[in-house]
Amino acid sequence: MDKVYGDRLIDFFTDKIDWRQHSSDILERSVSEINKTDFNISEIKPDYKLFKEHLIQQWIGCQHDVLIYCSHPRTLLQYWEDIKSFLSSSGDNRRVKYSARILIPSCREASVFLKEVQSISNSNPEIEINTITASNVQCFFSIIDEKLAVFSEVKSGERKRKPDYFNIITGKDSIIWNCAAIFESLWKQSVLESKVHLLNTKLTDNDKLNQNVMRIIAHELKNPIQPILGFSEMMRSNPRLSVEQKNDLLKIISRNARKLDLLTDNILDYARLENGIFNLNLEHFDLIKVVKDLISDYQFQTLKRDIKFVLKYSENPFYIEADKVRLTEVLDNLLSNSLKFTEKGRINISILNNKNFLHLEVKDTGTGIPDENFDKLFSKFFTTDKLGTGLGLYLSKIIIDKHHGKIGAYNNEKQGCTFYIHLPISHNDY
Repeated sequence: MDKVYGDRLIDFFTDKIDWRQHSSDILERSVSEINKTDFNISEIKPDYKLFKEHLIQQWIGCQHDVLIYCSHPRTLLQYWEDIKSFLSSSGDNRRVKYSARILIPSCREASVFLKEVQSISNSNPEIEINTITASNVQCFFSIIDEKLAVFSEVKSGERKRKPDYFNIITGKDSIIWNCAAIFESLWKQSVLESKVHLLNTKLTDNDKLNQNVMRIIAHELKNPIQPILGFSEMMRSNPRLSVEQKNDLLKIISRNARKLDLLTDNILDYARLENGIFNLNLEHFDLIKVVKDLISDYQFQTLKRDIKFVLKYSENPFYIEADKVRLTEVLDNLLSNSLKFTEKGRINISILNNKNFLHLEVKDTGTGIPDENFDKLFSKFFTTDKLGTGLGLYLSKIIIDKHHGKIGAYNNEKQGCTFYIHLPISHNDY
């Protein structure tokens, strides 16, 4: 995993933390802390057999949803039959219906496992199974009904044929939350890897530009994923972090999750567009609330760089009929773009009702747009950022065009540039 996520942990301000001890000792080293804590439900189970029996009981009693993660091929083999048995029990004859998401390592064993459970998962759409790059650490965890976390990890240095395990069952909210955050990050990464792989296969016969874009996308995916995983692991493994330190880490995780979400939307919309399934889903919503939520998502980043958002509007609430998800994606692209090229100053957002047409502007005090780039600004794969995908503005134009609107840009008289959107407020105007 080091090759995937990089090795400069010092860049994430981890130089003050003692990383000399192996990560697989995390829970064992935390026993003293666990004993000092008032757990809702907490139990260390040294007997691996009893631990698995308890796990299966919890699965059987599940009421809503189950998350399962196996980090290593050996871990998958260890729980192979238990997971199969659990999935088989989720058929139509089960009294309580629930959903299950299972994340297993990419390996030969995983291919065999997927074939064995294919008929089960095909018959139950509530069961999803994804694969992800295997970890060097052998660990397993499961979250049941968002109320219980079950964790097992091979003790550090154990290289015996039958290694010893450190097992814990807990109902403590913070541990459940951390496990869920890690699972969601890994799950999203697995989905992205799958989508990028399919997209890359489709572009294999295209020109070198397309192939280079896939390399850039893969690199872009790692940028936000790395701090999400790194800081999630830090919060899970270091019980000595203060509340303030944890809040700072959560802000960084949130900011990078925001980047990852936008990049995901761009990639998936591009894939839909290429496959001819790009359609609008119109709904009635308040545009001012959408913009305020986006500004809030970027708040930590603007404070750090001395940038101020200024929002002006002609009416509040400002209701329009449009594809909320895709219009949010457009606005997210414009705000992200302005932040990328603005070191300090202001980003002014204005929203006006101009004779039943929405007129929106995003005006920044950044570097502006070179004259030679205006004709290519909304072209596919064009970017002035060395690591950009060149999909954001391209997709934004397509989305606005499908709304029968117009999007454009111009340089400001003194400094920076302005992007504008002009589109009908009601679908009756389309």
